[in-house]
Amino acid sequence: MSDAVMLHIKGEVNGRMLDQVRGDLARVPKASRISLLVDSYGGDVGAAKGIYRAIRQHPAAIKRGVVVKQCASAAVIVLMAADYRRAQANAKILLHQTAIEPVAGGRWTARRYAEAAARCKQIDDEMLEIMAERTGSSRASLAREEETDRLTPMPKVLALGIVHEATGFPSRCTPSWPDAARAIARSGGLIGLPQHMFSPAFLAACRAAPRSP
Repeated sequence: MSDAVMLHIKGEVNGRMLDQVRGDLARVPKASRISLLVDSYGGDVGAAKGIYRAIRQHPAAIKRGVVVKQCASAAVIVLMAADYRRAQANAKILLHQTAIEPVAGGRWTARRYAEAAARCKQIDDEMLEIMAERTGSSRASLAREEETDRLTPMPKVLALGIVHEATGFPSRCTPSWPDAARAIARSGGLIGLPQHMFSPAFLAACRAAPRSP
């Protein structure tokens, strides 16, 4: 039985991808490592949350994700399932608010628009909750980035904890950081360091990070 499983999150996030991921994980119930290769423009939020839960519920001790070319919209929720997240050179990451496309030819009353707006806000809140827990950043800072509806610059991606390492950028996400963080916290020297670096999610990312040769 394999000790590791590779999940390919490519193209549209949908029910078919959810079924594929569930099947791949079911075949390796005792795998100790899960790797995600992400190159997706997003898709269905419900499917993304299903994939997220399937990965998080798997008992593998090490869960790592790599953004190959792009990770946008609902695909960001899938990426959050990995404890340690890395972006390759020139990878594009986009956070944005939920959008609904009205049915062509349909008649939309004020009530229908209000119901759609409430549903969008509910989905946005659910996504922000997952991202805040998994990045250690505040919901407010993540919400502000979503509202820009533009690609997030890589320094901001790193500062928000969406990924922990990116090609060409220095990284503080190392297996030695949790011990250093405890020492800094005891000394009271937290000023000037990003808040997310002391979050449970970031410390878990450090423990899952590859060790230098």
